[in-house]
Amino acid sequence: MTVAWLFALSCGGHRLHGTNKHESETVRLRRVSGSDFVKESEIHLVPTKQGLVVTSITQSGEQTLTVHSRFDSNDTLVSAKVTLRRGEYKQSASVSVTDRTALVLRDGDEAKELSCPVGVIVTSAPDWTDSFLAVRRYDPKGSTTQTFPGLWIHPSREPLELTIKLTRLGQDSVMLRKNITMLDRLLLVLRGGSRYIVWRNQQGQLVRLVPAVEGKGGIVLTGWERATRDLKPRLSRD
Repeated sequence: MTVAWLFALSCGGHRLHGTNKHESETVRLRRVSGSDFVKESEIHLVPTKQGLVVTSITQSGEQTLTVHSRFDSNDTLVSAKVTLRRGEYKQSASVSVTDRTALVLRDGDEAKELSCPVGVIVTSAPDWTDSFLAVRRYDPKGSTTQTFPGLWIHPSREPLELTIKLTRLGQDSVMLRKNITMLDRLLLVLRGGSRYIVWRNQQGQLVRLVPAVEGKGGIVLTGWERATRDLKPRLSRD
């Protein structure tokens, strides 16, 4: 079991369908770059009378990718849009939903129909909405392996139906305000079978993500940079 020190914590949160559905929330993720950390993504959750609005903004150099999705009060996707900007260049893809069927329309392409189950997670690339929301929805009292439906859309690529999978491997700990706090360690499988080790705190937040193959790099929740630096991305189960 790994013990790491936590010097700062920012951004308290709740699972998407968790204890407080009436407060807006913003999480900020930073990319690990050698010994430094750089801004990677912001994810905003805004509850409305109609349902939840999820917006993710990821910046890489001059490129900005925005994923915007709206849900009704039953967690059914209503609409979504992905916008890619590079300087003055702009390209987008949009989604409308009828009877749990998503109609995806990209600039200059024919519309495509895909399945759109309740609770689908809309994501793109580069984007961490799928990781963030899947970890948030994971039920530690449920099955060891849990799956979540996803819809991957991009302005210049074919849309895809996804199955996002999380498997609990064990627990590690950090020292939080002189108290030991447990983190769940999970294996996350995303589009194309890419695998990551992720750590989830007791509030359901993704606090650290590391590529399973490389074992380094990845992303970290702002405020957890020093706390998670010694965590080991072990694939073996406790």
